[in-house]
Amino acid sequence: MKKTIRKAFKFQLKVTPQVSRQLANFAGGSRFVWNKALALNLDRLEHKEPLMWYQELNFWATLWKQSDEYSFLKELPSQAIQQKLKDLETAFKDAFDKNQPLKRMPVFKKKGQPSQICPSCLHVAKENRLTQAEFVCVECGFSENADLVGAMNVLAKGHALLAGKQPSG
Repeated sequence: MKKTIRKAFKFQLKVTPQVSRQLANFAGGSRFVWNKALALNLDRLEHKEPLMWYQELNFWATLWKQSDEYSFLKELPSQAIQQKLKDLETAFKDAFDKNQPLKRMPVFKKKGQPSQICPSCLHVAKENRLTQAEFVCVECGFSENADLVGAMNVLAKGHALLAGKQPSG
């Protein structure tokens, strides 16, 4: 009988404060682009207009970068913005794909929410996180350690990426 040994390693990159700020800016800017493009498309859906896909959204992102109001986007690499727009396009295509088993509309991104998403029903709410360590879904009642829930969600997202599917949430 063969025994399988499973090990887990937890690590954190040691970066300078400057690199840490830069990474936070990249994440925040990417989240902003996702949310801005999602808001535009949800508004179009509400008014029964066709969705804007990657090419059109990329055009808008270029205009946002040139504006005074969103000039902070100039600090982001263009590839990060383009990838977020491609991810959103994939999320919308998956939401309307008849063959997709877990159809759901893309949702707005919040800063640091992996442990607020229920791995059972995919409901996202701050209220799901009762304490630092306790997770109970207000929608379906699923209960587990909050850190474990966050790890489950990150793992599920990684599996989806490896399978060639971009998760929408």
